[in-house]
Amino acid sequence: MCDPNAAPRTPAPALDPQHPCAPCPMRSASICAALGADRLAQLKSAGRELNLPAGHSLYRQDDAVDALYLLRSGLIRLTTRDAEGREQVLAFRQPGALIGLTARARHAQGAETVQPSRLCRWPGNATALAARHPELAPPLLGLSLQALDGACDQALRLGRHAATARLAGFLLELLSERPGQNELQLAMKRADIAAHLGLNKESVSRSFTQLRRAGAIALPRPDRVHLLRPDRLRELAHSTHPHPVLQPARPP
Repeated sequence: MCDPNAAPRTPAPALDPQHPCAPCPMRSASICAALGADRLAQLKSAGRELNLPAGHSLYRQDDAVDALYLLRSGLIRLTTRDAEGREQVLAFRQPGALIGLTARARHAQGAETVQPSRLCRWPGNATALAARHPELAPPLLGLSLQALDGACDQALRLGRHAATARLAGFLLELLSERPGQNELQLAMKRADIAAHLGLNKESVSRSFTQLRRAGAIALPRPDRVHLLRPDRLRELAHSTHPHPVLQPARPP
């Protein structure tokens, strides 16, 4: 997905192979790219590494904000619950994302691992992190702006009436994180996708079938999506027709 909480990809300074952060594949795809070797070592020593199983809660809605997390591998879902206990999946965060970025004193959402995940955890909030490492202030601002853009995109998607358009837009977001690739491995369950898109699980399954019949995607396995026609998927994502797949496809 076009992760609104993934830092812009910037070439990271070269590190000595013995540096503790040298093996990390997310260094160039995260806020860590802004730091040189010495400052990166200081950041590393101030935090700790976590290896968490699927279903582990990093923090819950209304918990005090006391740490930031950099996702190195795995998948995180951000959720909120209303007064009646109904859960909404607000977003999925993929490797390179910074989790827990907020200006509030308490979390407005919860964060939970969808699959086994590796993270770096630093105490304090974004303001404290930027105070300790001023080089991180620009990427942290960029992440905040991207999160705002992502919230606007999600509001627009939920305002569309067609379930197929919502799913098509979601798949395009996921694909935008993988330039040059045309295949997705979906780690999240259909129920999580449904909760994210404001649909039920049956509507999500039907929409996958409609996208396949439209020639936009192939589904070699339930957890794998192969992009066949990006133009058709974009067309369907922006359709306001209740049954967009039934409309004639524009010629490629």
